[in-house]
Amino acid sequence: MIAQLVATFIAVYANWGFARIKGMGWGWAGVIWVYSLVTYFPLDILKFVTRYVLSGKAWDNLLENKVFSPSFLESLSKYKTLFEH
Repeated sequence: MIAQLVATFIAVYANWGFARIKGMGWGWAGVIWVYSLVTYFPLDILKFVTRYVLSGKAWDNLLENKVFSPSFLESLSKYKTLFEH
């Protein structure tokens, strides 16, 4: 977090003539921070879901609790004809 704040201050106030870099101002810095926060939460949820699935616990839960039991699969098979042409 501190590194992001330092990078934000550099991006806002940078005025390096030798590299032709000028600060972008607080408006654009705010847009970037909002974008970062908005994308952070969905990606964080996706990260936890992916970790859960890849850990094997999801498959254990599927098999032990019989989430997809044979009777459930049979009930789905009667809907299969709805999608066939």
